[in-house]
Amino acid sequence: MRGMGEVSRKGRAPDVAYYRYLDKERVSSLYAQIEPEWLDKQAVVTDSSSANAKVGVGAGPVTGEVGRSGTQQTQTTKEAAAATPEKKCHVLMQYASEQKGARFYTIAVEWLIMNLMQVTSEHTMKPKQEARFGTDLPLNRAEIQELRLSGAFDMDNSPQATQEINNDLKQRDWHKLLEGELSNLPEYLFVSGDFRISTSPTLLLVHDFAPPGADTILGERFPPVQFDVTFPPNTVVPELKEGSQKLTIFGKVIHGLDGQGTIEIRAIGVY
Repeated sequence: MRGMGEVSRKGRAPDVAYYRYLDKERVSSLYAQIEPEWLDKQAVVTDSSSANAKVGVGAGPVTGEVGRSGTQQTQTTKEAAAATPEKKCHVLMQYASEQKGARFYTIAVEWLIMNLMQVTSEHTMKPKQEARFGTDLPLNRAEIQELRLSGAFDMDNSPQATQEINNDLKQRDWHKLLEGELSNLPEYLFVSGDFRISTSPTLLLVHDFAPPGADTILGERFPPVQFDVTFPPNTVVPELKEGSQKLTIFGKVIHGLDGQGTIEIRAIGVY
């Protein structure tokens, strides 16, 4: 079925007010690898007053605004990001989201629910004739979201649609789908949730995506899967102390799902 590999919601570049950790050298290195053509196409509108800055990226998924309006001028993303590593990281996250297909993960139960919603929407959301996307194939998640926002659709709640949904769900091997997706990850990921923090012998954050012995949903119990977030050697972050914290990680994938149920990510930013 078209789009099933795209169900995990794509990472979105947030306006991060404060980073608990930012690998500034890594940010600068990766920022330098961004395609110049992509940077040149972005337009950032800035207020002439630094105290009332406005930032909005026309081609991207994120906009932000602070303070009152003033005289505006246009800068390229490259110029706007040159000031600080934090701004470069924001541009890098947006680039990862738009151009590299970065995904956003929380827990396996949410992944399953999103997939169930995807299957249901494929069978029940019918574009009005004038809103069709030029194909009769099932819509992928991005198209369904666009359709939902436009309101140009009809809902098919017929017994036939319900039967089609049930038949479709029976054919899904969720374990195999999840394993396939986590084994073939994009270059960048966002991971959010509760992280166990250990600082000895090196700093390590661990997030249980599918905890051992977790409750089932619709009879599904996934094998244990965890995200291991690593850092450069000898990294010390005072705010990341032994224990547990709710965090979001933006990082680069070192390896996808291995035989031990582990995915390794090298942290770029922690917030």
